[in-house]
Amino acid sequence: MKKYTITLLVKTLSTMAVLFQLLFGQEAYMNLSHSNGITPSPLMTVAPGQEITFEYGGGGAHPMTSDSNPMSPMFFPTITVTSSDPIATFTLTEVGTYYFHCGTNPGNSSLWGGITVEESSVGIDEQLSVPKQFEITNVYPNPFNPTTTMTFKVDDLNAFTLEIFNINGQLIKTFANENLTIGLNSVKWNGLNNTGKLIQSGIYFIQATSGNHVKSKTITLLK
Repeated sequence: MKKYTITLLVKTLSTMAVLFQLLFGQEAYMNLSHSNGITPSPLMTVAPGQEITFEYGGGGAHPMTSDSNPMSPMFFPTITVTSSDPIATFTLTEVGTYYFHCGTNPGNSSLWGGITVEESSVGIDEQLSVPKQFEITNVYPNPFNPTTTMTFKVDDLNAFTLEIFNINGQLIKTFANENLTIGLNSVKWNGLNNTGKLIQSGIYFIQATSGNHVKSKTITLLK
């Protein structure tokens, strides 16, 4: 998974949708969508220096930029996500509340949000040691042709597998996990099977397994 250190980052999802509320010790995660706004909540509370993940949910590029209404007491650096760069991570170290909106839709109230940074009695190291949630967070585009991007959260690399099956339950594609990290990851699939051949149009199943836990999503290839 890429780590971004520049101030301007771009990712694209037609559904820019999810501010995952992080109350010290959990993961700070947001996904923004024109259809769903910011979910699960437009407000987030984090500790200073805690990593926040911004994921592309769909549509055009979505730059989160500082608001003037309400005015942020502290400057919020613009962070952008797009379909080609679907995950951005950043931190805020100064205590305060940062208000922002989607730069391409400043008048849409469902695309406005805020992040409050406040001190916690729990140390950052202790907070970040809490296991992250295991799930497939997004698959975009779907249906796809010829490439799609799967984003998912990993909590145990040693017990994790990511595979594609056809409707008959036959294994089509297995993804190596040597480049994965604990937390949010992104993998592109070009519709090729394990032998390097392009699969036929149809419905397939993405299956992520972590130990005894299994998550799956349906995906469709249309040629």
